[in-house]
Amino acid sequence: MRVKVSRFIFQSAERRPYLTVTIIVLSMILLPAWIRPFQLPDEGRYAEVSRDMLVKGNWLQPELNNVPHLTKPPIYYAFAAVFMMILGQNLFAVRMVSLMAFLFGIFAIVRWSMRRGGTRAAALTGLIGATLFQQAVMGQFADLNTLFTLWLILGLLLFYEAIENPKNRIAWYGAWLFFALGFCTKGPPALMVILGTIIAYRLLSGRAFKIPFSRWFWGVALYLIISLPWFVWILSRHGKLLLSFWGMDIFERTVAGGRESRGVPGYYLLVFLLGGAAWSFLALYEIIKKIRQGKGKMECIVPKGLLARLRKGLEYLKALPPAQLWLGCWFGVTLLSFTLLLSKMLSYIQSAYPAFALILGLYFAGKEKERCDRRLHLTFSISIVLIILILWGGSFYASHLVRSEHPRMISKALARDIEANRIARRLRSFQDKSFTLMQYRQFEEVFNFEAGRDSELLRSYVHYEWKSPENVGEGFKRLEKWIDRGQAIILIMDAREQDDSIKKILAKLRPVFIGRYYLFYVSSGFGGLK
Repeated sequence: MRVKVSRFIFQSAERRPYLTVTIIVLSMILLPAWIRPFQLPDEGRYAEVSRDMLVKGNWLQPELNNVPHLTKPPIYYAFAAVFMMILGQNLFAVRMVSLMAFLFGIFAIVRWSMRRGGTRAAALTGLIGATLFQQAVMGQFADLNTLFTLWLILGLLLFYEAIENPKNRIAWYGAWLFFALGFCTKGPPALMVILGTIIAYRLLSGRAFKIPFSRWFWGVALYLIISLPWFVWILSRHGKLLLSFWGMDIFERTVAGGRESRGVPGYYLLVFLLGGAAWSFLALYEIIKKIRQGKGKMECIVPKGLLARLRKGLEYLKALPPAQLWLGCWFGVTLLSFTLLLSKMLSYIQSAYPAFALILGLYFAGKEKERCDRRLHLTFSISIVLIILILWGGSFYASHLVRSEHPRMISKALARDIEANRIARRLRSFQDKSFTLMQYRQFEEVFNFEAGRDSELLRSYVHYEWKSPENVGEGFKRLEKWIDRGQAIILIMDAREQDDSIKKILAKLRPVFIGRYYLFYVSSGFGGLK
C-alpha cells in the first residue's frame, strides 16, 4: 500500500510538479501553522513588530514597544503586516509569510531543475525540497530566514543563468534585484553566501564571467539603489543605534566568542544531517557506496599526502559540470562559512537545503529508475511521515498544554513557553477593553501582540544592551496611583523576581494566574477578567 501511494505521488509529480508539491506542503504544515502556539521569544517578537508596523502605519522603521527595533530591515515585517491586513491580527497571518516563501522557493528550484534535467529531475527536486525536515519546520515558523532563502534561491539561480547566457539581461538584473531584497530582509549577513558562492565558483571553474563591465556596473547600481536608501535614512535618524545593532549584535550572533556563537567544529554538519532527515542520510549512503566501489582504483591513483589529496579533490570539483559546480559552491559555502565562524544558530544554514535538493534531484534523475526508485520511495515516505508525526504531534500537544488547567504538571523544559501562551491567550480576549498593560522584571513581546497594545515597563527593557534611564521609585508611585484611582491594570511579572516593593503592589491586586515563571495580576478596576 505504501509503495502504491508513493509511486502515485512520484508519477503525479512528473506530470504536475507544482500542484503535487503544493498539496504536499499544505498537507504537512498548514494545520501546524494554524494551531501551534507561539514559539518564544522569536515568534512573539516578529509578530509584535509586524503588528506595530500595521497599527502605526510606520512601514519603514520597525518598532518594538515604541522603541526602534533595527536588528533587521523592514521587509519581512512589512510582508507580515500585509498578511495581517488580509487575515487579521493573528499568528497564522504572520506565519503565512514563511509558508508562502517556502512554497515559492520550491517552485523556483522545480522550474530550474526542469530546464536542466527534464521532468523527472523537476519532480525529484520538488519532492526532496518539500520533505526536507528543517525546511518544512521553518516553513510554518514566523521567522525571516525562509523569506531570505527565497530571495537567495531566486538570485543565485538567475545569476547562474546570466553568466551561462550573457545575453540574458532579465536574468542578470533579476539576480541583483533579489540580492538586494535579501539584504533588505536579512541585512549584512546576506552578502556572505552570495559573494562566497560567486568567488568560489569563479576560482574552481577557472572560467571568466563574460559579462560586460557596463552590465556589472548597472547590476551593482540596481542593488545599491534598492538596498541603500533605507539604510542611509535610518542611519541619519538612529545612526548610533543602527550601528550598535548591525555591528555588535551581528558580531555576537555570528562570530566566534559571541553570546550566540559557541558552536564547535562539525556542528553544522550534524545539524544538516538531522535537518535533512532521511534525504541527507540517503546522500551519505550514496557517497559511501561510490567510495567503496572506487576503492581499488583510488588506492592506485590517490596520493597519500594531505596536500596531494586536497589537490586531487579540487581537480574533481573542477571536472564537475558547471551547473553542479555552481550548486556545490552554494551548498559548501553556506555550510563552511558558518562552521568556520563557530556559529550555532540552526537557521543560518537553511539556505543550503535548496542547493542540496537540486543536487540530489539532478543526480538521481541521471540514474536508471529501476536502480534507485525503491530507495527514493522509501526515503520520501520516511521523510513525510516523520514531518507529519513531529509537526502535527508537537502542535497538538503544545496546544493541549496551553488549554490545560494544570500548568504545574508541565515539564520544566516547556513550562515557560506554555505559561506565556496561556497568559497571551487570555489577553487576546480582552483586546477591545480599555486597560493598561504593565510588565515588571521581564518583557515578553507576545503579551503586547495578544493584548493589542504597548506595555508600560518597570525594571525591564526592550533591549537590555541599550537600557534607558529609569526612575524606579517614580514608576512604583505611578502604578500605585493608577491602582488607587481604580484604573484597569494588568500586571505580568517574572515569578522569580519578587522584592518588597512589588509585594506591596501585589497586595492591592487580584491574582489570575500563578505559574513557575509568570505571575498575572489584575486591579479591581478590571472587573470583567476571570
